[in-house]
Amino acid sequence: MERNITAICGKINELAQKHPFGKLQEIRKKALDLSRMKTRKIFSEQTIFEEEKYAFHSGGRRELQFNIGFEGKLLRYGFAFSFEPSFSLPNPNILYSQVLKLNALISENPAFFGQFEMWEYKYGERSENHPVRQITADDLTSHSFVFIGRLKKEWTFEHILETFDDLLEIYIEVINKNELPIRSFIPKEDFKFKKRKYQLPETRHISVIEREVSIKIRHSEMQEKLYKILSDEYGEDNVSYENRQGKNRIDIVVNAYGHNYFYEVKTASSARACIREGFGQLMEYAYYPDKNRAEKLIIVGEYKLDSDTEKYLQYLNTHFSLRLSYLQVKM
Repeated sequence: MERNITAICGKINELAQKHPFGKLQEIRKKALDLSRMKTRKIFSEQTIFEEEKYAFHSGGRRELQFNIGFEGKLLRYGFAFSFEPSFSLPNPNILYSQVLKLNALISENPAFFGQFEMWEYKYGERSENHPVRQITADDLTSHSFVFIGRLKKEWTFEHILETFDDLLEIYIEVINKNELPIRSFIPKEDFKFKKRKYQLPETRHISVIEREVSIKIRHSEMQEKLYKILSDEYGEDNVSYENRQGKNRIDIVVNAYGHNYFYEVKTASSARACIREGFGQLMEYAYYPDKNRAEKLIIVGEYKLDSDTEKYLQYLNTHFSLRLSYLQVKM
């Protein structure tokens, strides 16, 4: 694998032109209301540090930065905040408003951030990798560095660019001073069914107690069971696991005879509660801002649909012309 960070950044600059991420400097100019672009390059000579083996995007010192670098034999890629004072950033406190926005997005999009890892450097000491969480006051010491993204021994340029594409909308929402809608920065492609197979998580022992009480474990196992049920019914090639929709990922999408069915898995305490939690998500996935992407919307829960909640669904479908249903998956 390539170990020269300058060469890696040069290749990313070249290949990014076919990706939404390739328009980063144009996006920065619009979002930050800059008078001009200093460069069209994503990574420039001033932001690539070959000796230290890392780089961040040009302009990234004073904002949430796209960051890439080697940690031993592993390559990290994602985005970061650096709270190290420097000539270009004498007062890291100016980053706090962006941290607040990012924290809100982490809270609002747990499934999206669940695909990444997070770690911190404080005074040269590196934390262990851990699931993405909100950045705390303890993380905001001067000389600290907070990273969210991926750390891989085996990587490809395409995967790096796909990761940066995935993070681009989050970046825009964090730095956007003009409060313009995301589609004004990135032309939105209509929803596309893209086959994504179920990826088994890293093997570890899960105790009976964890399986019974952990919402996260329960959700993953329900999603896995649903994937297998739908694969048997429609064929594995027609079932996509966590199909991307903007910065969101739909739990399961079925391509049934040219029509998309969106499934959202919920672990709430009743069918009614599952519908309450999943309804808004499915509506956004299917219709936001002004297109119909799904033939059917299905909320999936562990509990039986009671008669009153069944009447509620019938009422919604009749009076608002929805195609919303509930599916029980017993664990």
